[in-house]
Amino acid sequence: MNGNETKTAKFAIATRQHVYYADPNRSVSSYTNTGKDTGYVATPVAKDGTRSTIERVLYKTGAYGADLPPAKDNNGDNKTLYIMMQGDETIDRTIEIPAGYDVTIMSADYNAPVNLATSDPLYNSGGGGAAGMQYSYGDKVPLANSQTYTLKRAAGFTGPMFKVTGNGKVKFMDIKLDGDNVVATSPMISVEGSGTLIMGTGSTIKNANTTATDNMPAAVDVKSGASMEMNGSEITTNKSGKNAGAVSLQSKTAKLIVSGKVIIDGNDGPTPAAATPPAVTPPTPKANVYLNGADAEHGARVTVDNTDGKGLASTSKIGISVGSNLIPQGVDEGYPVVEPTNPSGSDSNYSVSSFSGDSSALIPIGATLGHTDSDHASGVAAGAQNSRRFYVESEKYTISVQVVDEMVRQLFWEQQQHQ
Repeated sequence: MNGNETKTAKFAIATRQHVYYADPNRSVSSYTNTGKDTGYVATPVAKDGTRSTIERVLYKTGAYGADLPPAKDNNGDNKTLYIMMQGDETIDRTIEIPAGYDVTIMSADYNAPVNLATSDPLYNSGGGGAAGMQYSYGDKVPLANSQTYTLKRAAGFTGPMFKVTGNGKVKFMDIKLDGDNVVATSPMISVEGSGTLIMGTGSTIKNANTTATDNMPAAVDVKSGASMEMNGSEITTNKSGKNAGAVSLQSKTAKLIVSGKVIIDGNDGPTPAAATPPAVTPPTPKANVYLNGADAEHGARVTVDNTDGKGLASTSKIGISVGSNLIPQGVDEGYPVVEPTNPSGSDSNYSVSSFSGDSSALIPIGATLGHTDSDHASGVAAGAQNSRRFYVESEKYTISVQVVDEMVRQLFWEQQQHQ
């Protein structure tokens, strides 16, 4: 700039509200001063004898009703939370995301400084409010983190790792959820009420196992009225019970909305028992996304977010199966397994090639001219298939049976001999 010259610029700064750093490698007892694990990058929330670090963050903010701490952070008004994990954590009891909470759980951008003191002068016990915290770590420098941390199911723990209730919301980003092949009776995540689960960029669910429980999904159970969103995330190498999938949608009001690159593939059902020769043991069934519902009108389907130029990357892989109530019964009839959020929007930003059938008899295909859509009210005539939906259709065969009476055949033979 020249002398006496003035220039004006506009810029925006984005910040996250209510960020809590959490270090599973620390325990509350490692801090000399009670309550010092405030969630600051240098004094991360630690675990106690009962609660995981994630649960302790929620506890500090007043999420658990009768189990409230003596003093809640910000009078309990911190309900939009970012929990920055500074290490791997083993989860041994269900973490509930209650109504009114919007929680993002991700690998931290910075880890706590090494060799950090655990008492004064970092902690001012004589002032500064209930916490008495001086936000200083002296000459110690936080360490930039490039690792993706893991939340793992504990051995012997069979319940859901996370349960979203009411209108609660939880989002995972840049973090792994690992079932560690523990045979459980519940999925990794249960989404109930009007709750929302978001699997964001870099998040994965793997190695969940519910093979001992029929109708039980391994990774995520989306109940009626709840929703799940996936963008840049992956669910793979999970094993579910019979009549389920890695992800199960219970009805039409249970939503799975996908965009970007999404992988729900490589998930299986229970391994069939070995057959006695000469019978052949059937292959292990695929079990990726299981669509359920009372009938076609009320059945679940996968939704592609095609708003504002969004869509599904061509490298996406999503396997689909349907419950017995949704299998089309009529000739030239299809059940819609995929549809866009905006029926009048673009259908060029998602392709049927991104979807596969868990059963070889029910392969997703595009709309077929002259075929009907089974999604209609009882007593209402079926309409034509929608070009923006993908369908599964049952294979139909015509079988001719000819019955030959033995007496007629004998008489015909005698007539031939006589001639």
